[in-house]
Amino acid sequence: MTPPISHFYSFQEFNKLTDGEISKIIKTRLDNSNTMVYAYDGTRRSYLIENTISKNQNDGASINNQITGKDEKTTIDYDDYCKTAISKLLFDLVMMFKHGIKTIVYPMWFCTLEDRGPEYLPKFIKYLSGLKQLAENETLVQLYKESGIRVIFYGEYIKLLGRGNDPTLLETFNKIMEITKDNTCHTILFGTTIQEPSQTIIDNSIDFFEKYNYRPTKNQLIKQYYGIEVDQVSFYLGFDRFSTDGRPIYISDKGNEDLYYTISPHSYFSKINFRKILFDKLYCRSNTNAKEYELKLIDIEMMKEFYENNSTNVMGLGNVNPHGNYWYPTPQVQTPPKSIDNYNYNNQSAQIKDNKDSKRDQHKPISSTFNETIKTFKKLELNNINSNILNNTITNQNQNQNPNPNPNNNKNFNNHNNFNNNNNNNNNNNNNNNNNNNNNNNNNNNNNNNNNNNNNNNNNNNNNNIGDFGTVATTTSSAIKYPKKNFYPSFQKQVALTNY
Repeated sequence: MTPPISHFYSFQEFNKLTDGEISKIIKTRLDNSNTMVYAYDGTRRSYLIENTISKNQNDGASINNQITGKDEKTTIDYDDYCKTAISKLLFDLVMMFKHGIKTIVYPMWFCTLEDRGPEYLPKFIKYLSGLKQLAENETLVQLYKESGIRVIFYGEYIKLLGRGNDPTLLETFNKIMEITKDNTCHTILFGTTIQEPSQTIIDNSIDFFEKYNYRPTKNQLIKQYYGIEVDQVSFYLGFDRFSTDGRPIYISDKGNEDLYYTISPHSYFSKINFRKILFDKLYCRSNTNAKEYELKLIDIEMMKEFYENNSTNVMGLGNVNPHGNYWYPTPQVQTPPKSIDNYNYNNQSAQIKDNKDSKRDQHKPISSTFNETIKTFKKLELNNINSNILNNTITNQNQNQNPNPNPNNNKNFNNHNNFNNNNNNNNNNNNNNNNNNNNNNNNNNNNNNNNNNNNNNNNNNNNNNIGDFGTVATTTSSAIKYPKKNFYPSFQKQVALTNY
């Protein structure tokens, strides 16, 4: 029996559900918006990884040959590449449909790809030839039939294949649509958009009016363009940089689809990755931002700390690896505690108490960067304190071993006792007594020691600025590394074959 819909699921519990149980939840929760975009990408990188490193290892190359050959240029054999590059996508689609998704849009070609130049099109046409498997691979043909998956090519694919001078592939596309036209449970839409989306919308509207002599509705334009009625897009799954290339027209007008991006190419994408996305979509993003913000004070305090800790972080920032020249996202988020009991960003024992507790402010959580800064300055402060204690000890020993009836020395010794008595009262008295004590040491030592003690006093005065959050954060945060525990967990490859 499928558990009731609730946002209190943990992913571990959600992942125990069968495909059929998740499918029922998806169909209920994504009613009228059961469409996703799968911008399948990264296949050339995957091909290079698989066919360069693996081939080198299989050839039994010696260690010396492997080392000396690391600077050799690698190339893609597009005749070989097209045979396997798109196969993973075709099986991924079956897995996604079994989880209850009704319609999946795969934007094959979109207008920004035109910027890659004319030399890219022939390579892409070879890549698309891998779709012949939907008509020639008996396993896939049977699988799509059993799952009720219909295949539709929409947009300017005829024009694109004409530019590539490949009429045979166009015949194959028409054959695939004919084979699957009676499959009605799910639909995969392979899209081609050569011109900008706004121009496509204008042309489609004019064509409709000229044909029927009245203004079209949105649903009529959708059916004319895609060949069937299509729900609004619920979420978009991309790869690499945060962009929405190939975003389908008409069915993503509201701009409220949730966006997800994999770090690794989609050739690494697995069933558990997809389930993580579904869990986030169903139980995380859909339950945020209550209408009236009826929150407790502790909720607001924790919210404040979270936003302050991440005030300089921006999702989407990244860097480029010079070895491969690929972009990758850099870790940005310092996550909040999972519960009030863990309301401390450094996992210390302090807990937030009731609002009536006057000591609550003493347990304010601080960002990891700031905490590391504090630790650094405390070390400096501790060194100064130890230095002062050592000086005081030496002074006491000198006074005990060589008692001096000089009244000035007695006065200095009294000042030292006053320092000890008032040590825990306040920092100002502490600093004053340290100055007096250092002056006592100055009387007993030479002028060079005077200069050293003055430097110690300056260090002590500088340490008084530790409590200034803004000063510490702005002057030292760039030089101190984030603790590794706040980084994203190390990426584990999930390339095991999925049970479709």
